[in-house]
Amino acid sequence: MKSKFKFIVGLLFLVFLVAIPHFINAQKRYLIKTYTVNDGLPHNTIFSINQDNSGYLWIATDGGVSRFDGNQFDNTVIPEINYSQAFCEYIDRNPSGKLAIATFMEGVMVEQENGVYKPFFRKRKQLGKNVIRTLKWLSDSTILFSESRNINLLEGDSIKQIFDFGQNRNLFQTLEFDADRNIWFGGINGLGVFFAHADSVQPYFLPEFQDSYIIKLLLVETNKLLVGTKSGYFIIKFQSVGKDNMKYTVKKPFPELEGNYINHIYRDRQQNTWVSTAHNGVYQIKKDKIVRNIRLENGLPEDGAMCFFQDNEDNYWIGTSEGICRLSTFSDYAFFYQQQAIKNIGLIAKDNSGRLWLSNSSSLFFIENELVKSIPLSATPFSNSNVLAIDFENGQGHFFTDKGMYLLPVDIKNGWKDVQQIIDFKKEKINDLKCYYFDSDGAIWLGCTDGIYTFRNNLVEKTRIISEKTLRLRPRKILKDKFGYYWMGDYTYGLYRFEPLKENGKTSLKLINEYKSLKPDSAFATAWIQDMMLDRRGNLWLSSLATGVYCLEFDTTGVNNARLYSTKNGLSSNDVTQITEGNDGSIWFATRNGADRLVTNAMGKRKIVSYNDRTGLGRYAYQILPDDNIANICFEEGFFVINSHLEKEEDNNRLRVNIFNVSVMGKSDPQALSSKVKSYKLPYNRNFIAFDFSSIRLKQNEGIGYQYKLEGLDEEWSPLSGRRYASYNSLTPGKYTFMVRASLPNSDVPQEPTRFTFKINKPFYGTWWFIALVFLFLAALLYSIYHFRIQQLIKMRKLRTKIASDLHDDVGSTLSSISIMSDLLQSQLDNIPHAEEMIKSIGTNAHDMLESMDDIIWSVNPANDKFQNLALRIHEYAIPLFESKDIKFRIETPAEINSLPLSMEIRRGLFLIAKEAVNNLIKYSDCHKAEVIFSYENGLLKLEITDNGKGFDINNKKNGRNGLKNMKQRATQMDANFDISSGPGKGTKILLTVKTI
Repeated sequence: MKSKFKFIVGLLFLVFLVAIPHFINAQKRYLIKTYTVNDGLPHNTIFSINQDNSGYLWIATDGGVSRFDGNQFDNTVIPEINYSQAFCEYIDRNPSGKLAIATFMEGVMVEQENGVYKPFFRKRKQLGKNVIRTLKWLSDSTILFSESRNINLLEGDSIKQIFDFGQNRNLFQTLEFDADRNIWFGGINGLGVFFAHADSVQPYFLPEFQDSYIIKLLLVETNKLLVGTKSGYFIIKFQSVGKDNMKYTVKKPFPELEGNYINHIYRDRQQNTWVSTAHNGVYQIKKDKIVRNIRLENGLPEDGAMCFFQDNEDNYWIGTSEGICRLSTFSDYAFFYQQQAIKNIGLIAKDNSGRLWLSNSSSLFFIENELVKSIPLSATPFSNSNVLAIDFENGQGHFFTDKGMYLLPVDIKNGWKDVQQIIDFKKEKINDLKCYYFDSDGAIWLGCTDGIYTFRNNLVEKTRIISEKTLRLRPRKILKDKFGYYWMGDYTYGLYRFEPLKENGKTSLKLINEYKSLKPDSAFATAWIQDMMLDRRGNLWLSSLATGVYCLEFDTTGVNNARLYSTKNGLSSNDVTQITEGNDGSIWFATRNGADRLVTNAMGKRKIVSYNDRTGLGRYAYQILPDDNIANICFEEGFFVINSHLEKEEDNNRLRVNIFNVSVMGKSDPQALSSKVKSYKLPYNRNFIAFDFSSIRLKQNEGIGYQYKLEGLDEEWSPLSGRRYASYNSLTPGKYTFMVRASLPNSDVPQEPTRFTFKINKPFYGTWWFIALVFLFLAALLYSIYHFRIQQLIKMRKLRTKIASDLHDDVGSTLSSISIMSDLLQSQLDNIPHAEEMIKSIGTNAHDMLESMDDIIWSVNPANDKFQNLALRIHEYAIPLFESKDIKFRIETPAEINSLPLSMEIRRGLFLIAKEAVNNLIKYSDCHKAEVIFSYENGLLKLEITDNGKGFDINNKKNGRNGLKNMKQRATQMDANFDISSGPGKGTKILLTVKTI
């Protein structure tokens, strides 16, 4: 019964694999990058795409025109268009590289020599006029353009009307110009031509298209015109074109394009024709055959395509109503099945016929000739098992599951012959398979949690381990080196090397090397080994302890050299789950942040190339299967196939930086970059200059960094950063060269800098004769001013010194006497309490008066004109008071302004306000922490006094104090800003700001 069941399951398996054309529902999806308004586009609807000489991509949208350098969209390059959000229908480029843009009501925008775009209007600017449908360069100075009802010729700065239909019927939707100077046009009235040598300008309409709405014309040969209409695609070949001699043929070459609304036709440099349709994506025509159709299921954001373009880096750009799409290569793509990404593929293998086998937790997938087939695991002979590995060795398929190993002999012609379970783990008492290894003698090694087993000659045997101590092996990987020794990387306990021994016809393993280290900074860490691999040179690679990947060089005695690859030298993540080698000798790593590839160039220098979500793939890489020209990578997000030669082309690419804007005194100067300007010179008083720059790279542009320097000023290059702007001010007269260069991450390619040379002229007074005259004049003038000033300072100093002396001698001595006499009277009138109180009051007042006079004397003394004297005075007053109340305090006075001169009024006012504030703080705040902080910036001196005391309600009139009023009054007198903030329980903060200059 059991064998019968196995036969039925195997038969079902055979049916699924061989006879399943109706189960195929798969599609290659290209790695298309779509840019939208979220990325900086002015609008998602794209009408036309072109490229200028500098390499910028120009994009005409429904909301204006944008210039793209591969990293940023610049929507300000033509303000007249973008400020009015005028949509642009077409961009054309002349043979010398200049662009012209057809706009809505903004006329024809034509690029000038200085890079600025100049508008040309057939009629004066007004609503509903100058709506340009399309245009075409006829020469470097002549443009043919159309409006809805007329065709015009722009030559130089003048516009000549060729024909006016008289009604706005969208007659001229598209234009072409052939070698005989005939003008072909198409629109709502069909396809017509203006003959070059006719007596009168009258259109001739081709009768075959009288009911057709012509959308696009493209002349690809001297006598071959491609026509796109609302109902299909046509090819016209004409033998002669003339009023009385029209000979031509019309055909519909492709049934696939019949009935299609054709939006655009484009011929690339490889002579492929690309037809953009409104509902079926883009068709590629090569050698008169449709070879590719790109649409929603292939990666476009929608099935409609508006236009197509190939840039000078061979990227293809597709304009849609959902944004602009970049397709860099057809050799990189993802496989989809039933319109869904094939996700979470943990296993991948390739059989001898080239078929790929993939597995996730629920299904098996087979990819052959770019077609995907799938069956659920429940329909396989191991439906109730977890598939741990798939391997094709010796032409046979080995499926390792948690219940056993299945052998699937495959004959491509005859299908599946048999399905066998050749090892039953339960029967053989094998628990938890961790790894396997196919030995050269035909044996299969099995690493399990309970030991090492071999399967040889249909027999399972447990391998004896010979060691001086007991080893508890749980190998994650088993490998055999070129010396015949076996390496086992244990998931927990380390790295081991064994010598095989024959005992009674059985193979035993003798431990000869053991490497156990949990330290990431040791020679190499060997705990938690995730994968190992022996490369073609015999080196052992292992990943462990989330420290990265080690490359171990060894001989018969053991490991003698270890090299670590980690995030420090380019690895995307130190958590590496798989290591494998490509056919070209490059080493691949599957990490939690993408797939990495270690490549070696012709000079022997190694670098790491990354494939991850930033390059259009996935993030968490599960498995990698390199092939001859491609690499198959299983990401968490899907299954991808990439061209494995892409990174080799990177070394030939140069990053050219374009300086696209020069600003002088904060204003852009278009003349600076004009080709007509041979030497850029600035006057001495316009010495603030800034540069905007960017590297123009339309693919593989992640992480570009820039360095710049100004020769004549800077000695070194600036640090590498993503900054794309540099400015310099107050440049002295002289010659300068601004240089900027760019580099890619982990790139060793030297990049040539872009240079911009300019000169700042000397002022007219910089000549020697003018300097000599001015020197003589200034010498005489300065001597007179100096002499006068000295005399005034002497007089002022004498006056201030006399005032200070008089105050000290007269008033000070008198008050001192009062104070002394009060003290004597107090000692003699101990029995008269009232008299004693009065005498104390006299003494107190006398002391206060003495202190006030001392403050006045200090403030008028010219020796105290510097800030450091004020700071010292405040320290002397405040510190004893804070210490007497046991208040933690901080007094901060910047040393750099110690020599700052202060006027007598400011110096006196600052001290008295600080004194009053500190005094109030001591008396009323009940604080335990206070700060007195001075700061100085832009000519403003700030004093800030704060405490963490009980505070008070500054809006409560009952809390009014004379001290607060005095401080405000003194601040007003010295023209200072005074601010106080406080509240019950919130402390008090006083801020005083005074201008010192």
